[in-house]
Formats: sequence, C-alpha cells, structure tokens
Amino acid sequence: MKKILLKSIVGGTCILGITAASTGTVLAQSYSATFAYFDSNVDFQLPAAEAFKNYIEVATDGDMEINITTVGGLGGDEREVLDQLRLGELQFMTPNAGGLAGAFPAAQVWNLPFLFAGRHIAWKVFQDREYISLVNDQIQADTNGQLRFLGAAENSVRHLYTTRGPIREPSDLDSEGIKIRTMQAPMHQAVWTELGAPSVVALPAAERYTGLQTGLIDATEGGLNSAWNAGLLEVADYVSLTAHMYDVTSYIVSNSFFESLPEQYQRIVEEASSLAIDVQNSHALIEDNKALTRIIEAGKTVVEPNAEERAAWRELAEPVGREFVGEVADPDFMQATLDTVSRVENSFYTQQ
Repeated sequence: MKKILLKSIVGGTCILGITAASTGTVLAQSYSATFAYFDSNVDFQLPAAEAFKNYIEVATDGDMEINITTVGGLGGDEREVLDQLRLGELQFMTPNAGGLAGAFPAAQVWNLPFLFAGRHIAWKVFQDREYISLVNDQIQADTNGQLRFLGAAENSVRHLYTTRGPIREPSDLDSEGIKIRTMQAPMHQAVWTELGAPSVVALPAAERYTGLQTGLIDATEGGLNSAWNAGLLEVADYVSLTAHMYDVTSYIVSNSFFESLPEQYQRIVEEASSLAIDVQNSHALIEDNKALTRIIEAGKTVVEPNAEERAAWRELAEPVGREFVGEVADPDFMQATLDTVSRVENSFYTQQ
C-alpha cells in the first residue's frame, strides 16, 4: 500500500517536485531523525518543518522518519540545542543567525544593516548553490566538520515601531527624542546610536510591551508579524517600514548524520530543505502582509521611507555594522557574501 501511495504522489511532480533522482530502489536501512525548528511567536516555521518531513518520508517510501519538535521543546536555548546538533544527538535544526553565531560567528554577516535591497534578493542568495557551498565550507571549517549548511529562509524583515512620530528619516529620531529598545547585541546598539537615537536601551524581548507602555522606551524594532502577535501595536501608534535588517533561520544538519546517509538520501535531504525554505519564505511573506493589514485597520500610522530617505538610513548604519561584523567574521567570507548579493542583484535586474 505504501509503495502504491508513493507512486501516485510522485506522479504529481508539479505538486511535490520529487525528481527522478529522489526515487528508485528502496534501501534496506531505516533512519529516524529529529528536526527542531526555531520557535517564536510567528506562524510560518511549522508549515516549513512539515513540508520537510513529508517530502523526505514520501521520497524515501517511509525508510526515513522525521520527528518534528521545537528548540524550546528540547529544554534549552538555541546555543545549547545547537551543541546537541554538534554532538550528533540531534539531526536537524533551524537556528536564527544569532543562535548559529555561537558555533559559526560569520553568520552575523547576514544581519548587516541594509544588506539586501529586498526580500526577493535575500531569497535568491540563500538558495544560490554556489553560495550554499561557500557557507558550508566555512561552517565546516569553523566547527571541525560537525555541521553542514543546507540553506536559509526568512525569519523576519525588521522595521521600527514608535509611540511618537512618524519617523521617516534618521534625524526624526533625535527631533522626537526617541529612546529605542534593541536586542542585547553590541552591533545593534551601536547602529541605533549612529542613527541618532538619543537613548538606546537593551531589553529582553519580553519587556518591550511594558517598556513602551510605561515610557521607559519610545520605540522598538523587529518583524511585522512578530510585533503584531506580541501586542506591541496596542501601545505603539507609528510604524516605519525601514526594512533595516533581514534575519534568517538556517537549515543545519549534523554532518556525521548526513554523511551516514546513502548518496540518494543525501540528495533527498537537500531537496527537502530547498522545498521547506520555499514554504517558509512564502508563509513569512503572507503573514507579514496579514500583519500589515491588521496594523492599518487598527488605525496606526504607517510610513515607508522613500529612496532618498532610505539612503540616509543606509549611509549611517552600514559602516557601523560592517565594522562590528568585521571583528568576528572572516573578511574573505564577508566579502564573498557581499559579492554574492551584488551578483544576485545584477542577475535579477538584468533579467527584468
């Protein structure tokens, strides 16, 4: 029955995209693996994890079983769970750039301010086979061959939320006397200081709401869907679509587990990752658009900086970010990333 089901599903290749390389003689060895996805208050990572699981289990005719859980469900923070992956106790994980940086400091390159002209460029960069290979070489060197990079998907496009405004350009931060909350990361604090915020406060995410409510802070930043789900728009009346930073979740596999798989199954894992990344990106866009609609319907003031205003943000923030990241990331890797972004941008616009 299972083989009949597989045949019928594979017949619909336009739906699952299973290639001839993924099918063939069923191997005798069975495999069980756990996939831990980065859990937060967003709604798009579980569908991606389910797509990953379903693709692999169908393509292997059930010989590889994928058990889905969350990073929090494994009883630790991202870096602790990443250690489980490095030790081979866990097979798959999707940490964000900050979590992955504990093992792979160069991941912070992906958080450079205004690195991408838009999410459409980021999506292409993190599915570019040449760049995936480059990242994989670097991450294996940094982890003594413990981790393998399969690609990355959107976690958030970060914007600005304030109780005073609107904020269209950096000088508005000073004129409105904005006290901004950032993540507890030195680069973020330095960037907002350079942008002209009179006060930069590092607070845990859980304290954003009360901070805005009490006036301890006047602003915070992050993804639209995350901000809406956290209730931040109950106390912040202004949204500036700055898109100042892009954050990803990386699809990482234990290299020892990956290399234990037959070559046929290794290809299936790579295909499943590519599919899951597409699913995650699509859901991220859909959920962001839903959140933006809800924000507008709630009567909040939403502004989007024009090209000239965006250039002013970038001119101030970009050098600070590169200085900080340059201290922890291999300069060759950072330059290769910048070159890849430029190549993808040129290719995209040449095709238009």
